[in-house]
Amino acid sequence: MIRLFDKTGAPGYANTLGYIYYYGRCTDGVPEYEKAYEMFVISAANGLHEGMYKLGDMFRHGYACRKSERTAENLYALVYEDARNQFLHGNEGAFADAAIRMGIMASQRSDRPEDQINAYRFFLEAGLAARRRAAKNDFFGYANVLINVKKSLEETKARIPEDYFQTSISLHFPAIFSVIALDGYRAEMTIRYKTRKNDLKEGENSLSSVTVKRLPKWRQALPEPIIWTVTELEHCDLVTEVEFEAVNLETSFEPGADTGAETVFKYDTCEWNRAKSRIDFYYDNERVAWLSCDEFIFRKPAKTNDGGRVLKFVSVTFPASEREYDYLCDIRDVEPGDKVIVPGQNGDVAVVVRKVFTSSESDLPMPVDRYKRVLRKA
Repeated sequence: MIRLFDKTGAPGYANTLGYIYYYGRCTDGVPEYEKAYEMFVISAANGLHEGMYKLGDMFRHGYACRKSERTAENLYALVYEDARNQFLHGNEGAFADAAIRMGIMASQRSDRPEDQINAYRFFLEAGLAARRRAAKNDFFGYANVLINVKKSLEETKARIPEDYFQTSISLHFPAIFSVIALDGYRAEMTIRYKTRKNDLKEGENSLSSVTVKRLPKWRQALPEPIIWTVTELEHCDLVTEVEFEAVNLETSFEPGADTGAETVFKYDTCEWNRAKSRIDFYYDNERVAWLSCDEFIFRKPAKTNDGGRVLKFVSVTFPASEREYDYLCDIRDVEPGDKVIVPGQNGDVAVVVRKVFTSSESDLPMPVDRYKRVLRKA
């Protein structure tokens, strides 16, 4: 790799050398930070995301350079914004790596709930990107990012007040109504009337379903998705369509005569009408509709049913390493502090058990068949 870089000066080779030096991959795990710094500077200066966030790591820890968390966060933010845009265009790239670093910086800023909630949002985004990337590639490093995201979510959630998390949220003007029509897109809104006012008893609320959908642009087969993150519900997904339940909905349209009737309209922008406490929708600068209701409700999506299978794991650390790795474990009497034999990169190795835990299969950060198993006690 050194010969290739000397011959071509290509930043990709510099980036690879940076990783070799940073993790000591040719020096029995002993880092060569000075050499890594030089290579990551070249990689980052040429716009390679991996070089930029690894250079940020070096500034965050002060490896071979003056420690500067501000510099690290600026580098992470540059990668985050660019990688996020690429992610929305279908390239998983470095978005997970940048988002988890943004979350780390936010979580370390202070113990205030707002900083921990902001960190949790970044970790949710990192989890979404990491799952999609790992599903397409079985590279070990991608699986490790997934595991780190899961642990970061658990640790950060423990620092957020329990009453923050809900099973549904109530909004007067869901921001996604506007966001889904940004960047030159049009949106389609479908209203389905679940109950008729004439059928309601005194004191009962009318219910309607409101679905907003992004429409494809000219010559697009499908519209680009947006990231829909609701930290209160621990929910993050790529969407082009979102459904809400509307309570006591009033509209500019006459409601359908029958339960289940639909009203559909298109718009390209919307805004909150403060004077009339309603949302006005426009198409080509002409108002096409307005909506008003007591609340728009979005409910936490149900988890995929995995048949209730609960699996046992151990978290272990390898010699000369502080990083933890999770292994499936079928041995009954394993406890923290025990030594077990697990398959490593260079054959079977004895490692120390740091934690024993169970997890439902649906809660795992990656498919169960991607986990290695404990072979036996040492």
